[in-house]
Amino acid sequence: MMRNGIAACGTGLLLFLMPPAWGTELPSDGEEDATGRLLSPSVQMDAAQREALGQTICGAPLQDLDEGGIGCEECPSYTAEPSQSEGLSINNLLSGHFTGAGVSELLLDTDGCESHAEGFGGGLLLRRVGQDWRRLFYQSSVRLDDCLVFPGKDRDRLVCNEHNAGQGTVLGTVSEMRVTPRSIERRPLLRWADNLSSASRDLISALPQAIEALDVDGDGRADLRVRMELFRVRLPKGVGDLEQAREQGLPVPKTTIAIFDFLQGADGFSPAEGSRAGLREVDGMVARLME
Repeated sequence: MMRNGIAACGTGLLLFLMPPAWGTELPSDGEEDATGRLLSPSVQMDAAQREALGQTICGAPLQDLDEGGIGCEECPSYTAEPSQSEGLSINNLLSGHFTGAGVSELLLDTDGCESHAEGFGGGLLLRRVGQDWRRLFYQSSVRLDDCLVFPGKDRDRLVCNEHNAGQGTVLGTVSEMRVTPRSIERRPLLRWADNLSSASRDLISALPQAIEALDVDGDGRADLRVRMELFRVRLPKGVGDLEQAREQGLPVPKTTIAIFDFLQGADGFSPAEGSRAGLREVDGMVARLME
């Protein structure tokens, strides 16, 4: 049974559970592999688009790369490793008018030609000028392969999920991406984390499972909803991981589901009143993991 705060068990296993006011207890499926991805990226273009975009992105036609991808055979001059033969692949393509009304633009997620510190890639904004595409800017470390577009009259809004992994821990952020003709600025909405694959005794998973656009408040504008799975446990000394805890018959807490809504207004997205307390709880979990 769920209780607020901390429950101490006779086995020495401490269970940290979220209050049921904003979550529902559900059985865990036993999977501890955190991918963090919410949406499936897509690069759909015909031969003519590939030719036109290739000249803008690569300075040459786009090439077929390994594993069915497309991109540049060499790193373009505007990346951190120009002319390197590792090449630049295009992982996602988003169309809309992101910087203002009356323009046709493409946002592309690129992979390669950047270091781990720069997210192994970046974001590229192209604008249609007549029959051609013009590159407005490239920004390293901004990844656009897990994004949701919110169409608007003046401009389309963009919400993206980004994450970085290392040593068994995944840290991520769901952000509104403010796109201008010169750059992309992140406005974080939700931090998340998962260290179930780490060597820590204090295991935390606040992991987004789905993201969708729907009109929550009935004002005719699409809002943002994020569905998360929450889990926290402290393993006793001598227990290496969750699998070992289960083998020893120790009680393992169930996964908790939480739904968070962000309402779209004139200035962007803001947490709905009923989501704010839960978001503070999740942010506290992430902050403790990062200490």
